[in-house]
Amino acid sequence: EEVRELLRPRAPILSLSHLASSEHSRQVFGSLFEEYHYMKGRTPMSFHGVLVRCGGEPVAFHAISCMDDSWVEEGVVLWRESRLVVLPAWQGFGIGPMVSESIGDRILASNLSFFSKTHHPRMGQHRELSDRWRPTKKNLKVEVKRGSMPRRPYCHQYYGDTRHGNLHLVGQTPTTADILARKHWVPYSLQYYGKIDGDECWLYARGACKFGDKCFFKHTGRLERRRAFNGFKYSASLEDIVGSWVDRKGSMYSVWLERPHAPTCAVERLNSSGRKRRFTGLIGLAGDEHPEVVWGRSYRCMVQDSKIPDCVRWIPLGRGPVIEWRRTKK
Repeated sequence: EEVRELLRPRAPILSLSHLASSEHSRQVFGSLFEEYHYMKGRTPMSFHGVLVRCGGEPVAFHAISCMDDSWVEEGVVLWRESRLVVLPAWQGFGIGPMVSESIGDRILASNLSFFSKTHHPRMGQHRELSDRWRPTKKNLKVEVKRGSMPRRPYCHQYYGDTRHGNLHLVGQTPTTADILARKHWVPYSLQYYGKIDGDECWLYARGACKFGDKCFFKHTGRLERRRAFNGFKYSASLEDIVGSWVDRKGSMYSVWLERPHAPTCAVERLNSSGRKRRFTGLIGLAGDEHPEVVWGRSYRCMVQDSKIPDCVRWIPLGRGPVIEWRRTKK
């Protein structure tokens, strides 16, 4: 019996470490795990990974990213699973689901929500049969993308041991320490709201913080951040560009906020021909320096005047013409 006990293989001890930044996460993923993942192409800009090791040997990689502009909606912050890879030598032991649900538990403990979309049949079936995951309205709906065959992805939200998945927190934002003790916060979820050392409140700089004097982060009393750049100035206040505009071709534009302190402006273009066809886009805030318009492709907004801009230029990040607007006379 003692010999049998000595010969019995020892259970591996896995350790999970949070990678320092999105760039570091991309480096680790690209060098060790990318070749084993079924998805190809660029990773999201918001890419926060963890590395699973057994001793010094890499075992698995997991990364989450923010779901578009939902992190400043009037609801709970939404995160999605971006990459999950288990190296071939460690597959078949249930490590993938264990890591994914461990991250999900930690996200729920931070008053955030966690979603997943996968085309992997075994992972999808595991979540279909699990009580800890619930399908979303897009689950197993046909998805057609240009240049690929139609597929039915598995789309789920992680509920864990809760009954709500934190969707009961609509109307709150995790920008204050009175929601949960700081030791329970997911470190990489704080980059959009300031740093733990009491940095300036990111949401207050955009007029979207609701906690006032009770906010955990500093309020400077200034709602706009501006920085000179090539003779123009960036504007971080959406209110600056609300109004009526006209471009060089005579097309009229209307820009407005859907609701007070909304994270995006709505943009409507009226055809110069007089037709009733209208094209609507969105202007959202990108980083700490400038607004960004989501309009077919991404544009940056340069504002010439520091108070009431008379000219706004949408500068394409990729190819395309510069679109110049001038404010119409009231």
